[in-house]
Amino acid sequence: MKLKIECSESYYAALANMLRAVIAGLDIINDSKSEAEYLLELDVLPSDSRNMAVAKLYRKQKLILRLEELFIVDNEQQRTKIEKKQLKIVAMKLFNQYFAYEISPWGILTGVRPTKLVNQLLKQGLNYNQVEKRLESEYMISKNKRKLLIDVVKKEKEVLANKKSSNRQLGIYIGIPFCPSKCDYCSFASYPLNKYKDYLKDFLAALHLEIEQLGSLIQQLDVEINTIYIGGGTPSVLTKEQLTSLLAKLNQYFVSGQEFTVEAGRVDTITKEKLEVLKQFNVNRICINPQTMNQATLDKINRNHSLTRFKEVFALARKLEFETINLDLIIGLPGEGVSEVKNTVNQVIDLAAENITLHALAYKRAANLKDKKELAKFKEIKQAFALARKKLANLDFNPYYMYRQKQTIANLENIGYAKKGYESIYNIAMIEENQSIIAFGGGGISKLLAAKTKKFERIVNPRNPVQYIKTVQAKIAEKKLELTSLF
Repeated sequence: MKLKIECSESYYAALANMLRAVIAGLDIINDSKSEAEYLLELDVLPSDSRNMAVAKLYRKQKLILRLEELFIVDNEQQRTKIEKKQLKIVAMKLFNQYFAYEISPWGILTGVRPTKLVNQLLKQGLNYNQVEKRLESEYMISKNKRKLLIDVVKKEKEVLANKKSSNRQLGIYIGIPFCPSKCDYCSFASYPLNKYKDYLKDFLAALHLEIEQLGSLIQQLDVEINTIYIGGGTPSVLTKEQLTSLLAKLNQYFVSGQEFTVEAGRVDTITKEKLEVLKQFNVNRICINPQTMNQATLDKINRNHSLTRFKEVFALARKLEFETINLDLIIGLPGEGVSEVKNTVNQVIDLAAENITLHALAYKRAANLKDKKELAKFKEIKQAFALARKKLANLDFNPYYMYRQKQTIANLENIGYAKKGYESIYNIAMIEENQSIIAFGGGGISKLLAAKTKKFERIVNPRNPVQYIKTVQAKIAEKKLELTSLF
């Protein structure tokens, strides 16, 4: 769908970004010389004591739909913000009506971290009932999503209340951006080892240097480490010897008092020897990610493991008595509907993992919501996602963190579920941004929270291993300056 938008320049970017996020495959044309089949006009008009947000949709220069919404500006200093929100609402209602379909159960909310909005409203003194009403009236969020948001926030608060916290706590993230191969659906920082293996040795040397120099400073500052997370990429792509060397280096400078997680996500990279190394260095939480329990789908998406091997690896991890095992599942994979998701969830539940994370597939190609087949697919994916959530809830899995991504299929979300007492501090910290995280390695993003201003200083390591190696000294210096200022 090619669309031009005509509105005040003050509102254009926010409206365009919202519509791109909620309408899959939307192509917004902002070049005056280029043609678009559709034109959306948005304006705010005075109407007696109130204001009117007006949306008009044209197709081939013919008006096909018009909507109006009355609203009050009760704070002149907030006029621009209020008008922008009302234009989003009227535009969303117009497209819902045009497509005869709720294009986003998240309404006009497009951010990665929707739970932060709930926490902001609670800090303003609202109770949960008042928060829910605001989410409905001001953001058009559906009843199911409102309940999900509030359930997650309540669980976050319960988890954090039971954990020791202070302003002198720091989380550690280690990014290993290499993978054995690139999965077809992946959008994370990952570089196939067969193409980048010549850089691995120098990458690890740079990573060790970063750990040594920043680790020494953190020890001097006497900062408590409450969580360590090794992600990627695929950390378990490292050899047993490389993994041992890395964990020994980390152990020299950092000891997590609460949790130590390693993503051993790719089953085809996991061996008994590697799991024993993780256990030796007190890793207590690992992620083993089948994504689906349907072999035909695994073959289709370039996930190079068999279901038999996955179950063998899981059994090995269980035998070694890791405290928490997380399993990632993806809803919306090619060719999968309700029956395939039901099969996956049933098999995973039988394994009795402590954590299960549901991911909605990021939708990469254009979608036509006027196409009945496309719309039917979206509806089936929603049904499959709802089925998975219901089954987990019935087995006392609670949603404890969540986030959204752009262009997820059917505008769904990613949700982490856990049995009571097995929630991850790191996952909550990363989504709520409520504590400092120092990141090492490829693609690692340090977020250092200043105690006085409550604002984050972000320092981003390059994803590309070659660029990481080249810039590591400069990034070390930058982080030393921020850490010294913070602590």
